[in-house]
Amino acid sequence: MFESWIRYTIILSVGVTIFSLALAGFLLYRAHDWSPGNWGSGRVHDGLRLTAEVLSIRQAGLLVNQMPIMRLQLRVRQSGLDRELTIEQLIDLGNIPRVGEWVDILIDRDDPLRAVYLGPARRQTNTGERRQP
Repeated sequence: MFESWIRYTIILSVGVTIFSLALAGFLLYRAHDWSPGNWGSGRVHDGLRLTAEVLSIRQAGLLVNQMPIMRLQLRVRQSGLDRELTIEQLIDLGNIPRVGEWVDILIDRDDPLRAVYLGPARRQTNTGERRQP
């Protein structure tokens, strides 16, 4: 009887260990961004600083150190043309913008689809309007 209890405990602990490792591997795989231009793959080191209007904001479904990965849908005016841009990025809870606010972003010079959220806008927008306090 004692021997079967030990065998059951060992099998259970090995099963829990394998499950934990598989879950950790899945979460790490899911956290890595396999597509170019989003939050996990690239940082913009040299870019054009612009101001964008927040059209929508929502959580992408992943937390890192209790901070959410957010998906921002933005409207950017560049060279007289409006275009929409989506950014997925880790954003501090105290720094999350609201819909309708203006934010500063950095757009990569080599890949205009790649951008980084910098924070709330602290200057005039690209259209010449002032951000409302």
